[in-house]
Amino acid sequence: MKPLQFSHYDRKASFGKSLHRSLLFAGFLYEHVFHAVLTNKNLCLKIALVIFMINFIFISAGSKNITLINKAFGDQGRDQNHSGERVVFTSEDGVLLVGSYYKPRIGTSNSTPSVILLHMLGMDRSTWDKFAQELSQNGYAVLSVDLRGHGESIKQANHTISYQSFMPKNFKNMTLDVKAAKKYLIEGRKANPNQISIIGASIGANLALNYAASDHSIKSVILLSPGLNYRGISTLDAIMKYKNPIYIVTAEDDSESAKDSKILCEKITCAENLKIFEKTNVHGTNMLSDKTVGSKLQSIILSWLDSTFEPRD
Repeated sequence: MKPLQFSHYDRKASFGKSLHRSLLFAGFLYEHVFHAVLTNKNLCLKIALVIFMINFIFISAGSKNITLINKAFGDQGRDQNHSGERVVFTSEDGVLLVGSYYKPRIGTSNSTPSVILLHMLGMDRSTWDKFAQELSQNGYAVLSVDLRGHGESIKQANHTISYQSFMPKNFKNMTLDVKAAKKYLIEGRKANPNQISIIGASIGANLALNYAASDHSIKSVILLSPGLNYRGISTLDAIMKYKNPIYIVTAEDDSESAKDSKILCEKITCAENLKIFEKTNVHGTNMLSDKTVGSKLQSIILSWLDSTFEPRD
């Protein structure tokens, strides 16, 4: 038996009923209890009572329904779970992709560099949130994306998709998500097509390199904990085809990624652009929030990114 599913309109009707019942009960309390208080001359007591009644109405109507109120009053552009602006765009094979866009603190999208952020397997764009804000504060336009089958990007045509049921070809098609993200930045935000970098973590790192190897307009890539092969997305051929600046970060005790990162660097002689954090096994975006290496890594990324772009005012 399929679980019951409620449409947007069903939820609104349910909320209306809950709110109606709450208002009726609030009216009962007012008539029998609070009226006496409101006729009292104590102004502070009156204000406290009004605040109590407002909170009572909405809490009893159900906290989940508050989202409907936010939407009804025009809070649709703001991303409720992230600090950026929630945006939606579609890949060329019909996957509805959801991302968070962070405006640059200074300048405009067409006058500042842009960065696309790609998360780890089984994660979503929220893992980039704090670092995306940091990039934005430093003058970058930022787009973090829920890759297909992750987070909110789970619709393709009329079907629900999940990375848990993906075959290798489905993972390889994630490069189309990166292509769609770049297109959104250029067409939707007027980004300079030659001033876009990609930062990826774990499988997102492999995706970043694979996409950039086929699109030479990508300014640079930063790979956090890449591998030679994640779910069919291999990097050996890609790194040989990639011609622009690259920076690789891994952890010494994250043994598989550390080994693979060294192999990748040996292919193109990029030892000066390989950072291995010692005595830690932290992986991917977890490095950014790690108490030991997090702040140092953020500084390294920001400094290196700045060096790959033209000087800005």
